[in-house]
This record gives sequence, structure tokens and C-alpha cells, in this order.
Amino acid sequence: MQRVKLLWDFFGPDSKKIAEHHLVHLSDFSKNESISFHNSGIDFESENNYYSFITIDFSNLDVIKKKLKPNRAFKA
Repeated sequence: MQRVKLLWDFFGPDSKKIAEHHLVHLSDFSKNESISFHNSGIDFESENNYYSFITIDFSNLDVIKKKLKPNRAFKA
């Protein structure tokens, strides 16, 4: 099955805390919608740019894209 990595960007001095908190909401969404993630976490591109991410099966992309509106997506 093809996988997709979805990212939500956060900017500013509090971006790390916001990305960590957003990951909690992604986990809650996963449980409520019965969609499993292959991988999830936070990462950064600079001191003021952190992002939360999930890796999902391509078949779940439409549901998550419509409801959660990620900023970026990549084939995983």
C-alpha cells in the first residue's frame, strides 16, 4: 500500500509547543475516526519553524485532507 506523509507547519518562537500540542489533536482524531497512522511526530526546519506530521495509507488521504487540511504532503 502506498503511504503519504502529511505535515502541518507552525512558525514563531512557540512553534515547537504548538506542534507538540497539535500532535495530541491528531492522535485524538485518529482514535475518533478509526484511522491508524504508521508514524507520527514533530520535527523542525529551523528554530522558528516546527511541524507535526503523520504517515498514513493513501486510501485515507481524502478524509484527512478534507477535515484537517495539511499544509504539505509527500509520498512516503
